[in-house]
Amino acid sequence: MTDTIINKPKAQYPNPFLWVPSSYLAMGLIYVTVGSVANVMFKNMGMENTSAAFWSSLLGFPYTFKFLWAPLLELYKTKKFFVILMQFLIAGSVACVAFALKLPDMTWLVPVLVLLAVSGLLGATQDIGSDGVYVTTLPPREMAKYTGFQSMCWNAGFLLAAGPLIHFSGVLHDKTGSWGSAWMVIMLVIAGIMIFAGLYHSRFLPPGQKADDAPKSFGDAMGTFGHAFSTFFQKKDVWLLIAFAFFYRSGFGLIDKMGPLFMIDDRASG
Repeated sequence: MTDTIINKPKAQYPNPFLWVPSSYLAMGLIYVTVGSVANVMFKNMGMENTSAAFWSSLLGFPYTFKFLWAPLLELYKTKKFFVILMQFLIAGSVACVAFALKLPDMTWLVPVLVLLAVSGLLGATQDIGSDGVYVTTLPPREMAKYTGFQSMCWNAGFLLAAGPLIHFSGVLHDKTGSWGSAWMVIMLVIAGIMIFAGLYHSRFLPPGQKADDAPKSFGDAMGTFGHAFSTFFQKKDVWLLIAFAFFYRSGFGLIDKMGPLFMIDDRASG
């Protein structure tokens, strides 16, 4: 399948500078919103550290398991359609999070957790579509050329949410005295960014191409997944590669959730 995609002649497409940076910034923004930003928000809203870390970690599960439904996106419409649809739906779900935060006491918890879980699922699906557009639109030389921009802009989305937006939530709290009001504004800002992303990409994002052997039915899609999954583990030294990836990321994984909470707590808490 990969050879088919790489060797297939590429259609004309907009300048990658018009859609690669914005696509990956939107991807990074939502990934960190449902993980790291939610973690800090939970802490600010009065949740215990262990609970905040547990729930924010759980909300990232769709990004781990998105490969399970990725083949299904080949069955309908275009990759661009799914990217734009997800971005508008993410805007709606994050906006609903904003208003749910104004519920009294801890009654906001269940609706916010559900809405953030939905946002994570939508964000992971956005990732599948955006990566699909990138891989099926650009020829190999162009993909190599824009890999650096791709990574940089994903991290820009990460830093935007984890840096200025979290800082601004503190500024708003100092002015309003309410974490619920402060985080409502932040979530509405994120929703607004996603609406803009959807509108922007409806014009500039290429549709993406289907592979010649793209699945034609649900059964075909599951067969494609099963083949890819089984052949992956036939690669030479695959377990060494998996172990390297696991241990390379384990340090970040251990500090990602508890680190910010440690910085928020006062010295009396250790």
